Amino acid sequence: MSVDAAVARDARKARAPVGAILLVLLLLAVTGALLWRGWSFYALGLDARIDHDDFRVLSPGEVVGHGYGVVGTGLMFTNLLYLVRRKLARWPLGSMRFWLDLHV
Repeated sequence: MSVDAAVARDARKARAPVGAILLVLLLLAVTGALLWRGWSFYALGLDARIDHDDFRVLSPGEVVGHGYGVVGTGLMFTNLLYLVRRKLARWPLGSMRFWLDLHV
């Protein structure tokens, strides 16, 4: 193996963790922003939420509150897809490693 090929292979290996780190940082930033946005509302009791300024936005029947529910449901189904993929070992859609990474 030539030195150039070894360097290229090492560069590809080094890029994968950087992408994963950036994804984790992005998810942490989004989670932090969502917590900052809704903490004062969701920390209240159910009766007190009605009087909160953000009730029209963050309640379950409104755009943002409903969006939180849709995203949460999607994340749960993503985890369940790993179990389905594991049971169907001959399923041609991706490797088990990919599905495990998606699951985690």
